[in-house]
Amino acid sequence: VGYIKNGEWLEYSVTVANTASYRLEARVATIHSGRTFKVELDGTELATVTVPNTGSWTTFQTLTINNLTISSGQKLMRILATSDDFNLDR
Repeated sequence: VGYIKNGEWLEYSVTVANTASYRLEARVATIHSGRTFKVELDGTELATVTVPNTGSWTTFQTLTINNLTISSGQKLMRILATSDDFNLDR
């Protein structure tokens, strides 16, 4: 998803097999510093992620968010942009 704008969001239905601590990885790119997005699960914020300047719109960097405790079951995950102008690969 390219050139994301503040307030845009993506939603995914996910099935969490076991209640556990999980790691989330996001591949991001931008020519700006300090861009941010939130990761929400069933409407509860799990993390706010800061996207670094990767030097190019196509130079992606993997960001890792550790120790996200998530209970088992069917969940709705939302990625919510809280600033403009970054790209999200996966």
